[in-house]
Amino acid sequence: VDFMAQRATWILKDASDGIEHTIPPTPFAITTNGGQPFTAAPNAQGQITLEGTAWVDVSTLALATTGSPLPIAPSAITWLDDTHWRLALTLAPGTHPVVIAGLSPRGATVATATTSITITP
Repeated sequence: VDFMAQRATWILKDASDGIEHTIPPTPFAITTNGGQPFTAAPNAQGQITLEGTAWVDVSTLALATTGSPLPIAPSAITWLDDTHWRLALTLAPGTHPVVIAGLSPRGATVATATTSITITP
């Protein structure tokens, strides 16, 4: 077991082609408007776009505003590259606290990011 843990650490951190050398660790964050609250008008489909960053330990996103993360349809999530995501959200007019959870491949919450979005009619 110790050998396996040591090898996993070596692959992750120390190998010249290890994950952290290839894709530097990136914090999970909402980057739209610098992560600060913002106001948006929905597009013709009634959606707004939210962008952010995540590292390779995040495989999908979920809404966690009401507690337990609710899965977001994969079609609403676009991975722009290894560490940047774009999300299409449909929100009614008004002000909404939004908590996005980054989920591991097994569905565990890796991290969350929060902002407030005011939707104009």
